[in-house]
Amino acid sequence: MPGWKTRTPRWPPWAPGPEPDARDTAEAARESARLWVYGSYAQPAKEKVATGAAKPFTTKSGVTGSVATATSTGADGTGRCAYDGKATAFAFENPAGETLSWTYVGVRGVDDEVPEPTVRKILGTVRLVDSTP
Repeated sequence: MPGWKTRTPRWPPWAPGPEPDARDTAEAARESARLWVYGSYAQPAKEKVATGAAKPFTTKSGVTGSVATATSTGADGTGRCAYDGKATAFAFENPAGETLSWTYVGVRGVDDEVPEPTVRKILGTVRLVDSTP
């Protein structure tokens, strides 16, 4: 599949991190979600990952950007790859013009799966803070 990058997802996934290769927040959201699902639940089977379209999103504090969700299906491995997974990524620009993303990663199709409305509620709390001393 064209466009598959080899960037290693950051850890922990909920820590906002830079997306230097993205042309815009929509691409950053899609790539972050896709890479987290692939790396956490689907590898080496790239074809088991489906990524939805990025959509505009604004947090409660007014941070605007794009959100996208990726899922894996057909897990046939052991350990973490024994389950299907999902990732929801929110990409946004900071005041310096850098594209950053926040990503939720979790298992999918189990009794205690975190529902998408809960993920979106948490995502809505993302805010910018001044990190200068």
